[in-house]
Amino acid sequence: MTFNLGKTERGVRLGMGLIGMVVAVFFLESPVKWVVLVGAIGVTVTSLIGFCPFWAAVGITTKKSCDIKSR
Repeated sequence: MTFNLGKTERGVRLGMGLIGMVVAVFFLESPVKWVVLVGAIGVTVTSLIGFCPFWAAVGITTKKSCDIKSR
């Protein structure tokens, strides 16, 4: 598995996932609560591991590669 999420996207996903979980737990009613909660957990997990299967399937990456060559 290669990482395909950059630092900024990982941070945004983590923040949105945590906010989504709080909103789902405290402010939403079932069954919408469970749909939002599952989505928020998915976004948080992809943020923590740095890999998004959907981005990999469509060939998108936001991770910058390091092409620095030693002299």
